[in-house]
Amino acid sequence: MRAPIPAVNEPHYLTKARHFADSDWCRNDFFLASSNPHRVFYHLVSPLTDALPFETVALAGRLLTLTVLATGWVVLLQRLVPDPWAGWAGTCLFLLAASLGNLSGEWIVGGFEAKVLAYGLLLWSCVAAIEGRLLVAAALCGTAISLHPIIGGWGLVLAMLAAPRPINRRLLLQGCLLVGFALPGIIPALGLLGQGTTRADNLQVFARLGHHLVPSRFSIPAILVYTAALVAWLVIRQRAARAEPRPGGHAWSWLHC
Repeated sequence: MRAPIPAVNEPHYLTKARHFADSDWCRNDFFLASSNPHRVFYHLVSPLTDALPFETVALAGRLLTLTVLATGWVVLLQRLVPDPWAGWAGTCLFLLAASLGNLSGEWIVGGFEAKVLAYGLLLWSCVAAIEGRLLVAAALCGTAISLHPIIGGWGLVLAMLAAPRPINRRLLLQGCLLVGFALPGIIPALGLLGQGTTRADNLQVFARLGHHLVPSRFSIPAILVYTAALVAWLVIRQRAARAEPRPGGHAWSWLHC
């Protein structure tokens, strides 16, 4: 909330939303006139950018998206980790890691844009799934996909891998509900496939989004740190699976959940 305005990506998202509301605004701008893969987000935000200053929209948007993200994180930890101190430790470690850097230009806690809200909805989807409210979980996951197809889509893939289930009537109902909520975002994104030239795709992957998509451009220290963290997690996870439950064991459960 206290980060300077605009934060990373906020100029892109907010000006895009403003142009989405009024195509005459900066009509000849190449970026603003380009495709809109996050059309649902622009539909929701464009009335605000058309009526309010960008700074006000950014601040209000941060308040909304970070509230959804923070409450989803807290409630999910309460469902997963019985010991509140373990939850606090996990939160502090997560925020510390986020403040120190990232592996491929990706982050969760940040300014007002589609992916922050999508991450928050995925957290609440996890909470609903743990509580057995699977239709709610499907709707929230579908909404996350609609807002940000990549973030929400990978969240769905991870959910399917974490808890595979046999296909039955109830699962099909959940799938239909998820797809229904996801379609408003999926259709515009799929409509963009195949429209670019090879040269344009090359510029998109290796020039504009190389920090996300090209491993050779990732920071070597970041790769080493994330590899060490993954190895440490695997070791702790394996030892925790073998260990007998004991009093006070929850204090370290944030390390292996």
